[in-house]
Amino acid sequence: MTIQYFGVGTNLPVQFKNKKDAVIISPFYENWIAAAPTGTKRYYSIALPVTLSKSIKNTAWSFLLTGILRMNDRKIDAHGKMQAGGAFILNNTRNENLTWKLGIYVNNEFFNVFVMPLAGIDWKINDRNMLFGVLPGNLTYEHRINEHFLLWRLFQGHYKFLLHIPGLLANQ
Repeated sequence: MTIQYFGVGTNLPVQFKNKKDAVIISPFYENWIAAAPTGTKRYYSIALPVTLSKSIKNTAWSFLLTGILRMNDRKIDAHGKMQAGGAFILNNTRNENLTWKLGIYVNNEFFNVFVMPLAGIDWKINDRNMLFGVLPGNLTYEHRINEHFLLWRLFQGHYKFLLHIPGLLANQ
């Protein structure tokens, strides 16, 4: 059996006047092809997550509130199976180098309501090392080798090693 995957998406932030808060629209499309000796099946997913990123005035607290509409099926049409879900993540900034995150993800899956706790961190360990992410989705350790090279170790359901050269692939 072979599985092919293709996905494309973007983030479109709309920042508020206070420069701390924003609405982020993150549409994406995914396509899977599963081929086996008994035949080939195609599936797609179209989703529209919309997130409010909000700071709580005069405190160390902020939050992300996301609503997600998603359609999954074998073909794109008006009869697709719609899912509604969302996430809430509460952030506590301990200092300029450390933010803790705690939240919940809820989705109306095909079999029932699915609920998953979330825990995360944004930690600038020192000038060369950072740890950031929200589990169980992803957790990244970043090490700056020098001003030209970054090395990442990324946990995303499995580990990946990435080498990034700032400025090589995009303006930074």
